[in-house]
Amino acid sequence: MTVSQNKRPSAFARRYLFLVGAIAALAPIDAIAAPEKEAAPLESSSQETLRPESLTPETLTPETLRPDAPLRLTPKSVVDAARENDGVPAAVPAPGSAPLSGPGVSEPRRLSGPVISVDLLDTLDPESVGTLDQNTGGLGVDMWAGTPRSFIERLIPLTPNRLASPTLRKLARRLLLSTAIVPPFAVNHVADGARGAGSSLVAARVERLKSLGDIEGSMALIEAAPTRDDDPLLLRYKAENLLVSDDRGGACAEAFRQQDRVEDTFWQQLVIYCQILQGNVSEAALGASLLAETSETEDTVFAAIVDSLFGAPSEAISSLRHPTPLRLSMLRSANLPLPDDALGTSSSSLLRMMALSPNASLETRLEAAERAARYGAISADRLAQIYAATEFTPTALDNALSLARDDRTPRGRALLYRAGLANNVPAKRAEILKLSFDLALEGGHYGLAVITHEPVLHTLSAAMKLPWFAATAARALYAIDRPFPARSWLESLRIQASGDKSARAAMESLWAMTRLSGNNFQFDDGVELRWLSGLKAQSANAGTGAGAGETIAAQRRIGGAYILFQALGEPLNPAGWRREIGEMQREQAVVPEPLYRFALRDAARERRVGETILLSLIVMGEDGPGDADISVIGEVISSLLSIGLANEARALAIETALNLRL
Repeated sequence: MTVSQNKRPSAFARRYLFLVGAIAALAPIDAIAAPEKEAAPLESSSQETLRPESLTPETLTPETLRPDAPLRLTPKSVVDAARENDGVPAAVPAPGSAPLSGPGVSEPRRLSGPVISVDLLDTLDPESVGTLDQNTGGLGVDMWAGTPRSFIERLIPLTPNRLASPTLRKLARRLLLSTAIVPPFAVNHVADGARGAGSSLVAARVERLKSLGDIEGSMALIEAAPTRDDDPLLLRYKAENLLVSDDRGGACAEAFRQQDRVEDTFWQQLVIYCQILQGNVSEAALGASLLAETSETEDTVFAAIVDSLFGAPSEAISSLRHPTPLRLSMLRSANLPLPDDALGTSSSSLLRMMALSPNASLETRLEAAERAARYGAISADRLAQIYAATEFTPTALDNALSLARDDRTPRGRALLYRAGLANNVPAKRAEILKLSFDLALEGGHYGLAVITHEPVLHTLSAAMKLPWFAATAARALYAIDRPFPARSWLESLRIQASGDKSARAAMESLWAMTRLSGNNFQFDDGVELRWLSGLKAQSANAGTGAGAGETIAAQRRIGGAYILFQALGEPLNPAGWRREIGEMQREQAVVPEPLYRFALRDAARERRVGETILLSLIVMGEDGPGDADISVIGEVISSLLSIGLANEARALAIETALNLRL
């Protein structure tokens, strides 16, 4: 059935009668309800997550990672959906763990004054609801103390749609999921029309979590909200989250409960889609035709997918510049190719859907998986599984180093991952890892590369006598907060440093990173000046010589290191930075508006925890340390320290140091 916007009633009637007459000849949508080929490891129906350390080319083949599975038309529980999508929901901690508490998670400082009882939350604004308390990583019920409610409502939508920084992403998640008392509106409060009628603070938090790719956290907050059955935004977000998780049964159950929302095109389209999935072809055909007749604008993509689901000839979908969870789910059910331009989305959740879509090309899925993993929508474990399922010839695996140097695409990175798994020779593995990390530094995804290759990295040790790899290994281990194995690599360099100048230089190149990590590794006197000289020489060697460009690059790295030291309160030797002042050159930088930085400093000084974190997220932007000016990063680190988030401040400094290639 071709759905058109300009049908005359008689034409619609003839088409509808023809379709109804043909229903008897159709199987009950066998092509849709039949088992479909699943898209690799992200779609595993097992509740046990495969760990990268168990991945080998023998245990993870494309066939074992694409099990056939029947289409599920009954809703998954929140726990089921979470287990199939990188863990457990925020409201259901993993057995024996508290995901957002413990090492690396700081307890924020509190404003002085009376302690607010959690029992009071039962009688307060339902907008105060959350899934995290102080025992599970919450930021405290008083985190909004001192911040006007209207300011909170204005700031939350200003936070980035996605966050490349793991540290900032974790902070955003804690903020959005924390149970905290929301201040009452001012007496003379006037609703902000820009937020839209009927919107709520809970809905705004859910939307931010959804945009960040934290579907489990978003769903858990919806389930905790007292208005979950009445708020139209929460109802829609829940249905879209279920579609993102490929829980079509759960999404359809929600759709049929909301059928009376006939004025909302989203619910009308979702009901039509679900009727097709259930085999109610006549009802779906009638609904699609009526929707086409009454809609003000033509939705050619929806019409084409519906035609394909009906088994009728349809126009090819060559472009999907504005994908949605519903569109992507329908394309998957219809087994229609995913247009390449869909990757242009800024939504981490949609990238997650594309990464697990069997109707997408391998290249599209690899790119979507890398981008989704970079912004935290899928785990590095899942990305590793997709890498492991990518097929390569034995010749390609044997020549992975040379091929990957020329192929800076996701497929080239998958080749290096497969080669690292397949090769059991320590020196060869180290060579593969070094190239992987070097290319990742150039490409701006170093942290993700280290986490993905972590299982292979742990198969190597300083005892294997790989001095040329020691600095690379130590830096990577600092990046993933593994200071003790990093120290063992440093000690191996110390042993050789007395008779090997290159080993000494490699050890001292890590001086700044070691100090920023809080490691008390002892260097010889004068190391700071030698580090400065070595960093300048390294910058010159990376360019064509000691020209202006290389000099500026070295100065930027040196200045960045000292700003990070200062922000963390590390004691400094004035002799080091003073000698560089005369050589510094002025440069332009893109920084936030001054008022935002003023607001951040004011919030941090007064220890307004939630406000400080919100402003930190806004001024840092979606690429975080990879794009923000170093002076802004220093202010954010100092602000986090001011509100008691010392571990997070240090983690952000480490991320920045890696981006500066310190």
